[in-house]
Amino acid sequence: MRVLRFVIASALAATMLSAGRATNDATVLVAGGQSQYQIVIAAARPRQIVSAAQDLQRYLRRATGATLEIVDDSQPMPEHAILLGRSDHLAALGIDPSVENLGTSGYIIRTVSPHLVIAGARGLSTRFAVYGFLEDQVGCRWFAPDCDYVPPRRSELLIWPLDEQHVPAFDCRDLNYEALSADPDFAIRLRLNGLQWKAGWGLWWHTLHHLVPPGKYFADHPEYFALVNGRRVDNQQICTTEPGVFDIVASALAAKMAKNPRWKYFMVSQTDKRGVCEHYACKRLNERAGSDMGATLDLVNRVADRFPDKTICTLAYWTTRKPPEGVRPRDNVLVMIGAGGGDRGYSFIERHPTLVSDIEGWTAICKTVFIWDYVVHYGQLMLPFPNLRALGPNMAMYEDKGVQGVFAQASPEVGGEFRHLRAYLLARLMWDPDQDAEAIIDEFVAGYYGPAAGPIGRYIDDMHDELATSERLSYLASPDLYRSGFLSAANLQHYSELFDQAEQTVAGDSVLLRRVQEARMPVMYARLLLKTGTKAERREIADTFFALADELGIEKLDQWNYTVARFKRTIYAGLN
Repeated sequence: MRVLRFVIASALAATMLSAGRATNDATVLVAGGQSQYQIVIAAARPRQIVSAAQDLQRYLRRATGATLEIVDDSQPMPEHAILLGRSDHLAALGIDPSVENLGTSGYIIRTVSPHLVIAGARGLSTRFAVYGFLEDQVGCRWFAPDCDYVPPRRSELLIWPLDEQHVPAFDCRDLNYEALSADPDFAIRLRLNGLQWKAGWGLWWHTLHHLVPPGKYFADHPEYFALVNGRRVDNQQICTTEPGVFDIVASALAAKMAKNPRWKYFMVSQTDKRGVCEHYACKRLNERAGSDMGATLDLVNRVADRFPDKTICTLAYWTTRKPPEGVRPRDNVLVMIGAGGGDRGYSFIERHPTLVSDIEGWTAICKTVFIWDYVVHYGQLMLPFPNLRALGPNMAMYEDKGVQGVFAQASPEVGGEFRHLRAYLLARLMWDPDQDAEAIIDEFVAGYYGPAAGPIGRYIDDMHDELATSERLSYLASPDLYRSGFLSAANLQHYSELFDQAEQTVAGDSVLLRRVQEARMPVMYARLLLKTGTKAERREIADTFFALADELGIEKLDQWNYTVARFKRTIYAGLN
């Protein structure tokens, strides 16, 4: 890993901005710690614009010492203005940052001498513009809710002529890490829009058992539920061709839409169960389509026809992931492909060609396609999971195939392996998959762990290198599969020694030390789980691990119900 000294690199980059350039070419935003510029926003502005202006003001003050006044367009145009978002003054310059050109997230950054324009079509995209400007022109970074970076204060800030338009690779960029939902402003600084996007969703997840509840209907209408091995069952799928099912689904959706007319997206999707309905009508549609999606898509299309002003979403998941033949989703249908299976340690193009083919098939017939990706080990949220090298190529493939949105299912729980690193990496790749993923990892490790970046970077590299000796990396596999690979006793000892070095380098800094200790917890967890080392060594590890879990508020170790308390009882019982 090319571990970057991020602070030094950013300072050098700032110096190089002015090297060899004539200052009369530049917009002098700050000189001598003072600025002639005012931040201009519309008088009738949304909350997001106010937040954008305040953050721009705050971070410029931290970077330069200058405080730029925030004014609105009810006053005359200042002589030197940063025009933030749409306003009468921006319109007077003939600049219109429209959704048609920029989408809902894109933005422009433009110098119109002597003014500077930072604007998206909407309030949220203008916030993205501010953070993009602060990243690219000032050198700021946001690594975690409690860790940002602003370059060492300088009294001069020059902005060279700019005419930039930035549009992300994906319209929807969503991650479900706990830290992001707990701090929506931090998610916006990473230019994620999933929380705002989902505000328009009336239903999410696996919904057909919610729309047609077995507890309400099965006793009197078993025909509404899947026929499996000759009998109706209430714990698998819905019989989507049964006429009564459509009426119930349509009525339930109509009621929800009436109560929440602003909701636009509604999922009509299979349950999170295996099994396919074998009723003759469902079977016939599936056989015609050459996919188990045939019967489900028939229902989804009929619902879409009933509600043409809404977007009806469905999951292409497990047996329904294969695109159907001879039938197309309606234009107001969104298909979300569950990117399951495959070897998660390598790119899907290398190791999961079936998924790539399915994505190609869906984007060829469907107007709007999203990906539901899986980026952690769901049965062991704390387990080392070396898939970081695969995330960049996979995001690039999604973009190349025409996918419009990505939801990366991570962990809604506190804690988890490299939670802040993964959020940072995935957010940047969702905006632009063509970035160098290793450079992003380097940047984060240096910025978040400081002097401990060297050994932690080597840990990441060595763990990933050991995949060559490991079984297929799966997000539900038993850790025992990797005893002879990246989780061998020798490797776990090596990783522990690297973390010993990391802790020593930051021993005098309580904040950095706690970050390093949290990063070490997955190695401790693996050693306890796989029983590597003597009982005395494991007892010491256990005492440290559970003390850290308590301090950090970590309560669950999987996405279901496996608690730290239960794991603790199991571990200490085996040590007694």
